[in-house]
Amino acid sequence: MNSDKKSSTINLLMSVAKEIIKKEGYEAVTVRRVASMTQYSYPLLYHYFKDLKSFLWLVRIEMIEDMITDLPYIRDNTKNPIEEVKDMFNQYMKYFFKNPTIFKFFYYYPFIKPSEHTDYDELEKKLRGM
Repeated sequence: MNSDKKSSTINLLMSVAKEIIKKEGYEAVTVRRVASMTQYSYPLLYHYFKDLKSFLWLVRIEMIEDMITDLPYIRDNTKNPIEEVKDMFNQYMKYFFKNPTIFKFFYYYPFIKPSEHTDYDELEKKLRGM
């Protein structure tokens, strides 16, 4: 499978998983359900990912990236830094009130960082930079 096809397949799998999480919660995500919704056979997911936990780890990283993009972050140097932090926290909370299933996925799913993934380290640097 060429690189473009692999990339688009992975993106489709992750997109479907994100939709399931947003609408029904992480408990509704299964390998067979994702495969069925993408019209692929379920072993394909195991071709790209070690297991469901590894797959959901990457889905989470992508959802954090989505959240960063969705949150309105406007630095205002005229504000008191405490007020700026309050504003950022307020936006963060509003996001999760609008998306309770994402909150539950981020904070209740038992994530274990797969040793082969370094994506989260980069994301953590990005978050700290904010």
